[in-house]
Amino acid sequence: MPSVPMTRLAKLLVPMLLAGAGACAPSVKVLRTKPAEINLAGLNQLAIVEVTGSDGHQLGNDLTEAIFKTNRFKLVERSALDKIVREQRMSNASGLFAEGAKVGELLPASGLVAGQASHRVRDEVSRKNTTCTTEVNKKKVQVPCVEYTRDASVTYDASLKLLDTRTGRLLATRAFHKIGKDKSWATDEEPAAIDTGALLIGCRQEVVGEFVRMIAPFQVQEEVVLAVDDALPTLAAGNGLAKHGEWEAAVEQYGMAVAKAGATPGLEPKSRGKAHYSLGLGLVMMGRYDDGLAELRKAVTLHGDDDWAAFMQRAKAWKADAEKLQKQTAGL
Repeated sequence: MPSVPMTRLAKLLVPMLLAGAGACAPSVKVLRTKPAEINLAGLNQLAIVEVTGSDGHQLGNDLTEAIFKTNRFKLVERSALDKIVREQRMSNASGLFAEGAKVGELLPASGLVAGQASHRVRDEVSRKNTTCTTEVNKKKVQVPCVEYTRDASVTYDASLKLLDTRTGRLLATRAFHKIGKDKSWATDEEPAAIDTGALLIGCRQEVVGEFVRMIAPFQVQEEVVLAVDDALPTLAAGNGLAKHGEWEAAVEQYGMAVAKAGATPGLEPKSRGKAHYSLGLGLVMMGRYDDGLAELRKAVTLHGDDDWAAFMQRAKAWKADAEKLQKQTAGL
């Protein structure tokens, strides 16, 4: 495999060494895409039909924005929905859900989203007569005082359902129950107000996030352990490249480490295992799961490191996710 110029490697190694300082082993955080919980292959557009309740309007708006950001679906304009309601002489937009299959002729390959969202706000102040320590004439004394506690919460309940206009069948329903809480304290006066609006936003965003992850692929950040070995300096070089997301170049360095390990008589099995683990990690990060798993199995066979075995199981799960993702995005 071709080598990477050492001047470039030296620059790339700096952040890697800093990140690994003081740790048992260096690591890198990576982003990967997970499949949606349900397979909506074939559904090309979504329409937020109606979300009722005290927070329904805002939840509908936030869902629309979040779904738009996924770049997975085309969103049906509200004006187009209103036109269908008028032309079909429906009393309101909820009639679209009742006539799902019929609406499918007007909105082919579409999903209709509807639901409700309500919230309750609690903001209470309690008081407790007690004694507090203060200083009088440079002496600490106990004096009567009142301790106040403000306890605020938002209870958020929502339900959302998704209908397939191709069949008129429900694809998914989900109920959500979220609680946002906060407390504040003060002595001899009521505590400052708690921002219950922020608690409400937090609850709503949790609902939006869970629903979007149900219907569209999403990214997650995970941490993976890297291997270093003084006898195999190209591992550190590969790690430096991996820190910058240059996995193809990193795999070149890891491959050189494997070659050197195999050509070095008497090298400890653990060191040889590190080379195979690193190559397996790099191949997995490139989406070459079968090749990567083969290298990881060699690593675990050479030295039964718990971190390597754990990553091998994660890699198997990642491979399964990649296969699901491919099915969900086929034809897009």
